Amino acid sequence: MNVSVIVSTQYGAGRHAWDLKPAELIEGIRVSSAASIARTLANADTPSPPQYNYITQVLAVPCLAMVKISISLFLLRLAVTRFYRNVCLGFIWFMSAFSFSYVVIIVFQCQPLRAIWDFKTPGAKCMAPRVGLILGYTYAIFTIFSDFFLVVLPVGVSEPRAKPHVLMENLPLPR
Repeated sequence: MNVSVIVSTQYGAGRHAWDLKPAELIEGIRVSSAASIARTLANADTPSPPQYNYITQVLAVPCLAMVKISISLFLLRLAVTRFYRNVCLGFIWFMSAFSFSYVVIIVFQCQPLRAIWDFKTPGAKCMAPRVGLILGYTYAIFTIFSDFFLVVLPVGVSEPRAKPHVLMENLPLPR
């Protein structure tokens, strides 16, 4: 996936959509999809690369959320104070709600759905590009914040009042 992102920069990735010609935009979407390579090689009747791009967008958010929730659940097992436990649970609930909301926005960004990858769909209604840009920046800021939060969160486990025997009882180590 990283290779496809690097290659797609030659086709407009990293530049604003309104700075690209329509042909560059479509080619960028085609190339940015890793599935386009497999589709070209197999020459099969599979969904188009823009459809794969849409599917990737819908799946990436829950996958990242599950990783962060998994880390939080591990830290929850190490919780020795009620406050630390509540912070972990709050983060899990907030991450779940935010990610679910963002996926709903991605899924329903255009009506009919086909308009997301077919720019010539008649009667299509999509959210304004500026709104999409603001949502993208909001998600990026939230992701950076949550990553930083997960780096700082374990500090609560190592506080001086934490009892070592409680920590050892919560770790899944063989005895």
